[in-house]
Amino acid sequence: MIEFFPVVPNVWCLRRPSYLTCSYVVSTDAGYVFIDASMDSQGADVKYALTQLGARTDEVKGVILTHWHNDHSGGAKFIEENCTDQIFCHDYEGG
Repeated sequence: MIEFFPVVPNVWCLRRPSYLTCSYVVSTDAGYVFIDASMDSQGADVKYALTQLGARTDEVKGVILTHWHNDHSGGAKFIEENCTDQIFCHDYEGG
């Protein structure tokens, strides 16, 4: 089960309650930015968030990965292959 709900204006939480993990989507004038990419490696969580927003993959402008644990970075490959190659992380995280 995936939950998707607003946090503050222009910021939504993408949460998997069974695993207690959260990623976020931020709406900007340029498009959407993910903070972490959720845990589904096939991008199902990312696709779900975009569907809930009524957004297209080309509206995703980047993802900021806080760290490389699977529950935060699993969908990064989907974003890179289908949305944008703008993936940011700290050098310590293997970026």
